[in-house]
Amino acid sequence: TLRSFASSLSSERLRREAVDAIAELPDHRGTTALREIASDQSLDRRVQSAAVEAIADGNMDQSERLRALVAIVNEHPDEYVQGRAAEAIGNLRASEAVTSALAQIARTHRSLNVRRRAMEALGELNEDEGAARVLLDIARTDPDPVSRNRAVESLGEFRRLPVFEELAVL
Repeated sequence: TLRSFASSLSSERLRREAVDAIAELPDHRGTTALREIASDQSLDRRVQSAAVEAIADGNMDQSERLRALVAIVNEHPDEYVQGRAAEAIGNLRASEAVTSALAQIARTHRSLNVRRRAMEALGELNEDEGAARVLLDIARTDPDPVSRNRAVESLGEFRRLPVFEELAVL
């Protein structure tokens, strides 16, 4: 299988190149193989992270890539890889589904670090009013003061949105 091939290579550089090649596959086999590589705890976390990034950058349908990345955020045992998957979601083309997925992660993920990475990714969607509203809500209501501060910092990425009038009352 593709995953076995990428996993069996002797050097990390070769494994990363194999991951990049798998990402170029035009069908669901690429996403499936990359998701398996991202979840393979016997591999170095940098290779797992490369697979996460390759999912975001791959040739597959965006909805398929989004589902795969959300599954990694929610199911992977390594918080670092979960955070990389949250960041990778922010690298997808802005859409309501991307904003919604990041909002869910930013509000409810069990790891504060993963939640903060999702907030940073929301900030990268700096022309999406929905993302700004999510961050504003977190800045107002999150029980964690560091998360509230991260939400305000991420709001700093936005320009020319009506939501800023509401920010003045924080």
